[in-house]
Amino acid sequence: MAKNTNVSDLVNEFVQKLTDALQRQTETRAREAVLSAFGGGPAAPRGVQRPRKAGSSHLRLAGRYMGLIRRMKKGEQKQIKGVRATQGVEAAITLMNQMTSARGA
Repeated sequence: MAKNTNVSDLVNEFVQKLTDALQRQTETRAREAVLSAFGGGPAAPRGVQRPRKAGSSHLRLAGRYMGLIRRMKKGEQKQIKGVRATQGVEAAITLMNQMTSARGA
């Protein structure tokens, strides 16, 4: 019986220590979240983030093209896609800018 009580005491002690550690961690994370929400402390990291690539100008150009072409009419889109296929994205963006400025004037 003494051996059984000893094991039970060890298990209870382990569970209590684990519960205390989890409680402290939860309180710390909650405090950091509240502070960062109100601008009072450092923002908690949201996971591993990949650094931005230095040569991502082509991605910006493609995004700009996609944003501009969505605003165009279907006939203009067809014309612009033809220019993009033959002359490239830069020429297509230039044509879109000319069309929007001509339409606005």
